[in-house]
Amino acid sequence: MDFTLAIVVFVVGLFVFVLALALRNRVLFRISARNLLRKKTNTVIVVAGLLIGTAIVTSSYVMGDTLAYIFEESIYDELYTVDEIIGARSGDAGTFEYYPYEYYTNLSVARDAGQLPSVDGLCPIIIESVPVKNNDTMLSEATVNIIGVDPQNYTQFGDFVEFGGGQVDEGTILSQPNAAIINRRLAWKIDAQEGHLLAVYVDNPFIPTAELNITTIVSNDGKANFFNGDNVFISLSTAQQLFGEPGSINLMLVSNVGDMESGVEKTDSAVAEIENAIGTELESLGLIIEPIKAEELEFVEITGELITEVFAIMGTFSIIAGVILVVNIFVMLAEERKPEMGISRALGMKRKHLIQTYLFEGSAYALMASFVGVFVGLLIAYVMIAAFAYVFGAAAFEISFHFEIESLILGFCIGVLITFFTVAIASWVVSRLNIVRAIRAIPEPALTEPTKRFMVGGILLVLLGVIIFRYGMVMMSGAFFMTGPCIILLGAAMLATRWIRPRISYSVASIAILFWILAPIEWMEGLEIGMEMFLLSGLFLVLAAIILLMVNSTSLLKALTRIIGGSRRTLPVMRVALSYPMKRKFRTGMTLSMFALIIFTVTVIAMISSFQKNSVETAYVQQAGGYDIIAFSFPVPNITDGISSNPDLNNRFDEVSSLSFTSVEVYHQGESQDTSQQTRILGADDSFFEDCDFTFYSVMSGYESPDEVWDAVRTNSSLVVVDGSVVTTAYGPAMMFVGFQAEVGDTVVVQKDGLIYNKTIIGILDEVFFFQGLITSREFAINEFGFQFPTTFFFTASDSNIENVRELAKNLEKGFSTSGMQTIVIRDLITDILEIMSSIMGLFQVYLGLGLIVGIAGLGIITVRSVVERRQEIGVMRAIGYKRKMIRRTFIMEITFISLLGIFVGVILGIALSYYMYQDFFAGSASLPNFFTLIPFWNIFLIATVAFIATLLATMSSAFRASRIVPAEALRLKE
Repeated sequence: MDFTLAIVVFVVGLFVFVLALALRNRVLFRISARNLLRKKTNTVIVVAGLLIGTAIVTSSYVMGDTLAYIFEESIYDELYTVDEIIGARSGDAGTFEYYPYEYYTNLSVARDAGQLPSVDGLCPIIIESVPVKNNDTMLSEATVNIIGVDPQNYTQFGDFVEFGGGQVDEGTILSQPNAAIINRRLAWKIDAQEGHLLAVYVDNPFIPTAELNITTIVSNDGKANFFNGDNVFISLSTAQQLFGEPGSINLMLVSNVGDMESGVEKTDSAVAEIENAIGTELESLGLIIEPIKAEELEFVEITGELITEVFAIMGTFSIIAGVILVVNIFVMLAEERKPEMGISRALGMKRKHLIQTYLFEGSAYALMASFVGVFVGLLIAYVMIAAFAYVFGAAAFEISFHFEIESLILGFCIGVLITFFTVAIASWVVSRLNIVRAIRAIPEPALTEPTKRFMVGGILLVLLGVIIFRYGMVMMSGAFFMTGPCIILLGAAMLATRWIRPRISYSVASIAILFWILAPIEWMEGLEIGMEMFLLSGLFLVLAAIILLMVNSTSLLKALTRIIGGSRRTLPVMRVALSYPMKRKFRTGMTLSMFALIIFTVTVIAMISSFQKNSVETAYVQQAGGYDIIAFSFPVPNITDGISSNPDLNNRFDEVSSLSFTSVEVYHQGESQDTSQQTRILGADDSFFEDCDFTFYSVMSGYESPDEVWDAVRTNSSLVVVDGSVVTTAYGPAMMFVGFQAEVGDTVVVQKDGLIYNKTIIGILDEVFFFQGLITSREFAINEFGFQFPTTFFFTASDSNIENVRELAKNLEKGFSTSGMQTIVIRDLITDILEIMSSIMGLFQVYLGLGLIVGIAGLGIITVRSVVERRQEIGVMRAIGYKRKMIRRTFIMEITFISLLGIFVGVILGIALSYYMYQDFFAGSASLPNFFTLIPFWNIFLIATVAFIATLLATMSSAFRASRIVPAEALRLKE
């Protein structure tokens, strides 16, 4: 809010200043207003082009608001009135440790004594996740929350609502022996009705520990949805007996004063009060007061900010295109009004007055474009949210469009500032003119040698580039490391024009920048890189390519003339059409940049989408490790016995491997223990080491094959392999919570419960989907950390037909249902994930394609102004024999040339950058796909065609208007 208030105050102050200038110089304001109103069509086109920046910013904020709101609502659904929990999480299975009931009693006494004024609800519970089976329907569910509550205290957290709509007397119900209340979600899964018996499996996966009587089925709303789970509520005494923990609990629920939303505001005071009351008692047991709701809401807020950042960065290309359009517009306005400005200066108007005139006009454009852009941004955000909901499915992603007024204000203000400051800079540039040349409309003479100001600018660019590059090396920042040399090369090219021809110096610098950006990614290994790399790469690639084209425009024209050729009838048209844009190199270059930037971005997204569609096999090799099914369950002592005793599973698997795990803290050797982060130690059985085919992202020198790496890990407890999540990727979004990062050869310190071990990483896997952590032998894991039974299993089917694999996965769940086994058919999951990612990339294409409006608007404005500027030239052409259709063809060919050249540059650069992403995508693949077969030619052709046709439609009217100019009037009159 502070940032929003600051930017609002700044914008208001800025426009108060502009308004004061306007009141003080009313004549200048009237001139600006006249210029604004006399060309209404131009004004509409300009506003349409300028509003895109505001629309992109606003839509980014609104999409962040909407998704954060959806996630926030899910937190309230999950926790309802629970604000804090008191317990100790068990890292091995995500459960909670038990502790004496008396600690609740002590806290309750403190509350009754008035020591907890911020707390209005306190309840001791037991919560465990176990398998259950409906004995009446024989349907089971692997992971169900059994929640033992004290009914008298649990009523402080809200009421149960019977599925039919009536109130539930939970105290009476739960006072009955083995009575259970279940939520509708679980009832639907196991087809339960009131009166059915529910078997609960705690210790033995084959023999039920107890049978509960389903007394009431309640709605999923409110506290019945606790932890968003399939919940069974029983009395606390029943739970203590069921889990063999008499006189114990494993969690206390705390509700703060206020409702489920406002209560979180009391979190800090509630935590402090509890710590003051019995903090030392809790600490002695290792219990913590976990502000669960506040933490999850904070996570949601960060998620919303990340989503906003991703869309804002992706939309920056469109915003930059809008900035270029503003500059282009004011350069053209300056050329049109040059005689007018010259006369004004001759009559005594100072340069600052010219700047103010343009500033008044630009401020009006900024206000109008930003106001309309906010509503366009809302529409874009709504369409994108609806599209995301469709991609993920209505059940998984229920659309609930939401936005904060603050986001609209921010979008408006940022849009205004982008346009305003661009206008201010452009106004300062165009106000520099020679009065005599301006009055007579004489072009500015070409500089024969660089000026001192030009040389100073080159020196400053070189120094700036050196500083940025040096900073990038010191801070290990990929963005600065890449940007520095690009700026150095541009500055050096400016300086070199003093001794060599500008064409040569700028050509060499441009080619060098292209080479530097497209250099192998290995150059940047070890640097921090993220999504900003994509933005900077695109900007410098397009800048270098446009400079290269513009300084070699003469050669380009000659080449095009020879290639295209033409008859006597078409050659005059073609030469005029191709030569005019190159006479206005700055304007043409800016227009090409608008087109190229957007097409570049859309092309890269299309390429990534194509990689995803065609990388199922590669992803399968990297993520599956040669297995067909992965399963997660409660600990199973001997899974092979369970398989051999089941006729649906016996002799149907070639390989069965398993992993056990425990949570640990890890940090790099030589660093402070304060930098430690949580990860897992994964204990693999011998079958895993012998049978898995997981591919490696990198291997420490000295190991020639994966088999050597696995043998070393199996026989040496100080060596480990880690999954691919420790590796950062180029051109990707920054991680929301950066986890444990490492490279091969690193030695890390692993600690748990006071035990400390040093482990050297000798290999990093490509796998990131199914398990994360440090892999070691189970024997070493048992000796060091004491855990034994596996919970993650890998299966290779004897018959790898996909239908057979799916059947086996179902049979595994049935056969081990009492162990809570959940299976995943690896190929199906990878295919689904890649399809969703491909759909998301398609949505990004549409989102980024909005920037094409900027390019089209820019060409429309340029064409309109071109007709006015060339009125006399057109008259001369008509007088010497050019027919109307020849004039029309000249303009159409000119538009075609500019748009197709921009599209061509964007496509080529996009494909070039994608080549290096392709190498990352398919790293570790047994057979690298042919890059050219992955290029989505049809997709790119469709995008280019739509952009080209839209450009022709936007500019065709100007071409027809030019062809209707009467020669006699054109030679006499001049606008």
